[in-house]
Amino acid sequence: MDKIEKFLRKLHPRERDILDRILAKLKKGNFAGIDVIKLKGYDEIFRARLGSVRIIFRYRNGQFNLLFVGRRSEKTYRNF
Repeated sequence: MDKIEKFLRKLHPRERDILDRILAKLKKGNFAGIDVIKLKGYDEIFRARLGSVRIIFRYRNGQFNLLFVGRRSEKTYRNF
């Protein structure tokens, strides 16, 4: 089982609904109203924030690739 799927199943249903809406907007390339910041040292890797949940993704040439979804910790931003 994928780590992202496992994390999503553990979320509260309301958080999951909000996260699903945010992911749908990100896939369309619509970053309006979402706290999105480019990660330092990377040209095409971004971070979106929803409370303590972090979404790390690559957005290049209109393509969206989800890299990580999880709660923020010391290890969140490593290995990207």
